[in-house]
Amino acid sequence: MAVWFVMFGLEALVIVTGNALVIAALTLSRLHRKRRYYLIANLAIADLMVGMVTLPLYIYHIIQNQNTGVRTAFILFDIMFGVESLLGLLTLALERLYAICWPMNHRTVKRNHLLLIIVCTWMISAVTGFTTLLNPSQNVFFFYILPLLTTIHVIICISYSTIWWKVRSTPVIGEHAQEQRVRHERTLAKTLFIVTVLSILAWLPAEILNIILPFCLPCQRTLTQFAYLAKFLQFGNSFINPIVYVLRIPEFRKSTRRLFSRYSVRRKYSSRRSSKMIKTPTLIVTMK
Repeated sequence: MAVWFVMFGLEALVIVTGNALVIAALTLSRLHRKRRYYLIANLAIADLMVGMVTLPLYIYHIIQNQNTGVRTAFILFDIMFGVESLLGLLTLALERLYAICWPMNHRTVKRNHLLLIIVCTWMISAVTGFTTLLNPSQNVFFFYILPLLTTIHVIICISYSTIWWKVRSTPVIGEHAQEQRVRHERTLAKTLFIVTVLSILAWLPAEILNIILPFCLPCQRTLTQFAYLAKFLQFGNSFINPIVYVLRIPEFRKSTRRLFSRYSVRRKYSSRRSSKMIKTPTLIVTMK
């Protein structure tokens, strides 16, 4: 049991650090001016909430499993932030589909349109969380949550299948700037596809357990360790995204390097300044 506490604690730390870096890279660089990165920032915020809120509640729930208040809060935020993370992947998939299949129309998409979509996804996530909280029965899971999660995954798969077909069938012919833009769109689409596949694989064990356990009461005791592993993988979905972004998107790598370089420069400047302030009184005393 202690091993799982340590693993979940480290996982929370990695999730918070990674997604905080993504948000900082988007905020402090020119990336926040590009509309497509609004949806990535929204996904990073949802994943950040998993590390800051859901995971600590889950750890405390394991320790104090008799505390109904903590259990209630965990169920609410686990479902709400988890669904929002998946809806974030869905909006990214649909946005990439629209950008690649209808590039001229995609250019007319305004910033307010994306913000409205983000607000709608959070409303759906909140409704899903409170619905489960107010109706804690298996019917809610089987007739609402499971169909919702399945629909999200199916739409994402169809979207990226269409993107893959469009990219394969469309040759890159035209001016150099246009060729660069098309290649950039393809790279971003491939990156988000990798993120989505890893996300589905991370969620799958937990979803299978949620289907099996209500019909197999003895399994709830025998599959305890596997249940912890399934939750670890599900939460792990929230730190996969920053790693893939840094590895696959050059703009993210540059922004991350700038963040670290700014931090190191400020640290050197503050250390030099503090050392000068310490030395100054010594010189004054010597002169006297």
